[in-house]
Amino acid sequence: PRAILILMIMSTICFSGLLLHAPKGRLRVFTRPAIIRSANETPALPGYEQKTEALRALASANNASTDSALAPAPASVVDPSATSAPSADPHGSPRATPRGTPAAQPNLEHFQPTYLSSRSDANCWDHFDFGMLETWNNTVATFCEPGRDSRSHPAAIIRCRVQVDEQLPPATAPHTMCDARHLTLHLDKLSPIFCLESRPNYQCDQGAVWYGFAPGAFTANCRRTSAFTEDKFPRDHLRDIFRSFQSTADNRPEGGKNATASAIASPSSAAVGELDIEAVDNTILTLKPTMLLMTREKGEHANMFHASTDFLNIFLSLHAMGIINGKDAEQLRRGMDIVQLLILDEQSGPFEEALLKPAFSPYHPILQISALRSRGVRRINLPHALFVPPGYTNIMLAERDKWMSYRKDGSPGYCLPPFGSRLLAAFGLFVLQGLGVSVPPPPPGEDVRVTLVSRRPYTCHNVQHSFMGRQMANEDELLAALRSTLDSPNMVERHDFGCMPLKKQLEIMAKTEILVAMHGAAMVHVLYMPPGSAVIELSAKPVDWRLFEHIANMRGMPYYRWANPDEARIRTDATGEYIPVDVPAVTEAMRQALKAVRAERRGMEAE
Repeated sequence: PRAILILMIMSTICFSGLLLHAPKGRLRVFTRPAIIRSANETPALPGYEQKTEALRALASANNASTDSALAPAPASVVDPSATSAPSADPHGSPRATPRGTPAAQPNLEHFQPTYLSSRSDANCWDHFDFGMLETWNNTVATFCEPGRDSRSHPAAIIRCRVQVDEQLPPATAPHTMCDARHLTLHLDKLSPIFCLESRPNYQCDQGAVWYGFAPGAFTANCRRTSAFTEDKFPRDHLRDIFRSFQSTADNRPEGGKNATASAIASPSSAAVGELDIEAVDNTILTLKPTMLLMTREKGEHANMFHASTDFLNIFLSLHAMGIINGKDAEQLRRGMDIVQLLILDEQSGPFEEALLKPAFSPYHPILQISALRSRGVRRINLPHALFVPPGYTNIMLAERDKWMSYRKDGSPGYCLPPFGSRLLAAFGLFVLQGLGVSVPPPPPGEDVRVTLVSRRPYTCHNVQHSFMGRQMANEDELLAALRSTLDSPNMVERHDFGCMPLKKQLEIMAKTEILVAMHGAAMVHVLYMPPGSAVIELSAKPVDWRLFEHIANMRGMPYYRWANPDEARIRTDATGEYIPVDVPAVTEAMRQALKAVRAERRGMEAE
């Protein structure tokens, strides 16, 4: 008994010493209280933490160099235990080992990020905000159920979310978003085409930059359900892609275990190293855990507005699938270290390296089919694939006559200021963070930052615009008048975005509180302006496409428009069109915009 008592005393002394000398972070493992959410805090997406951490663990386990994304997969199999748990920080939080050097996080102090977790007004929330995406996500259905699981043929699953959004052009319906696990893409089943099989005579005259998908281009070890029918996919690309799908579940040998949908649905079951690598000629490539598969419209990949519809759809897909949480501004890009982009067309333009890479594939190179084929790759294994909806399936193309009349009290049907659609605000912040663009504080006092966009002919970025339409004939006069409305005239800056690097453009727009611009693709930069801003659009003709008015209204921004009343006033020469702008009318719109911006700024400061 005496010996036992001595041992107990010594053990107590040793354990006390261990606690006294334990690192602070280690001690928190024993003393950390339970996390309790406040009543006003918006919870993360269901399964968000589990999904991103499990996928990040897989990324860490597969932590080869960046160039290895293009190298043939090795024949060896990764130890499953290596993918079961990621590394941890001193406070016990899992983290991945990042690859590459993405842009540094910008300063968020003045962006008021907390409002992203709040709700916009009901009309906006349901049609142009996260509520719209929640409705879409709630339609999820299993299109292909897991087959028999085996080491060489892991059980797969395909899930799609299908709806018909009455806000969007009818030709884009149905509106479908899909993801799949353990999908295989066979590159020998792809061939360049001029026209889509499901949409003949559509953009057929601009080169064979799209791919046709022969039967068996996509395969997976799963069994089709009754939900998997062609009419569930839009004719813009997705129908051709899923028409090529073939199930291999019925050809699997007996003896494997039956996999359940719940097991496959969990990212932790998508172990990259468990895919069988049988090719002796190194022609099989196993990509990173989450691949974004995207096909762009012909030519429009080089137009900032049309390209932005693809950018926004990528963001929607990432949020809907739980890879990121778009409502958490402070950790908005958490989860992007396990994402890579595979483009299913053969176009190149100014935005792949300038925006797509840093914003949507920051740790891994963007891949295209031709580059993979040049490396001898014949087959791609995709542990997790997200099929990005076509660009025209996008709220930025909402039809104004349909949604402006939704309010039953007769008030306009746009999103209320100052914050408008939280979804669009989150997207803008997501891109700015990806490019490392900081959001500066507003200027002191009554000063307001104003940007006048100039349009001039240019040739750069593999794009030639020697003839530029919609130039302002009296631009210098307009600039002087705008500056006369402010005590600090230098707060009005004129910029030509033609050959300006995209990051520099977004740095300008992130601090712009009033945008004055002729109708054109650069006006899509409204997405990156701070809350409480205003927009003045100049139009060359009385009737024009009102899409930038839509976007400004969705952002909750006051919008003003001047339209040239007589197209006969437009002068044309070898370098472009020149429209005489009504300077007094635009100056009056400027004064109204200044009042609105100052009022919104005071309101936000009061809150």
